[in-house]
Amino acid sequence: MAMQKMAQSLALNRYRKRAEKQNRSLDFSAFLAGVQRVLVCLPEAPDEYAQILGSLAGIRKGFPRAHVTLLQSSAIPVSTEMVRGFQLVAWGAADVDRWGGPTAAFKQRLFAETFDLALDLNHEARFFSLAVMMESGATVRAGYAGSMRDELYTFLVRPGSQDPAQALQALLIYLGRPEPERRP
Repeated sequence: MAMQKMAQSLALNRYRKRAEKQNRSLDFSAFLAGVQRVLVCLPEAPDEYAQILGSLAGIRKGFPRAHVTLLQSSAIPVSTEMVRGFQLVAWGAADVDRWGGPTAAFKQRLFAETFDLALDLNHEARFFSLAVMMESGATVRAGYAGSMRDELYTFLVRPGSQDPAQALQALLIYLGRPEPERRP
């Protein structure tokens, strides 16, 4: 366990250096309009996962022309209704290397093509999802604020609500999707 923590710490340092090198200005409106591939790391905690399911339609509305890949733990049952219109990639224990990150074979399978945008929907930082986000090569990496993610992700959202569905909507609005119209 101590070796795994040390290896994860070294990987985090490598990811920080990579994030610093990737720091560049970006015309965000133009970027969002041209997004073709989106990676969404679904929550690894079942309680977070159950609360976010209803909001996945917002991702499809936010990026209607993009190919959206959902990354999900195989320990959580798949809802066929939820994955309609998305590509689902399930990962399990065989896809995790001894340090807690994705195996080389898993990275080769997932990253056959590059992603433009990567979203991490885990409230608490999970090393596997964080490693996938950083290995994705996505121009924009977004997720919830947290000590491990502050230096690594391009955009962090600090929603006022603890409700994951509302937090996801806030993140999508932050990323450029217009707010839903309010009814009188």
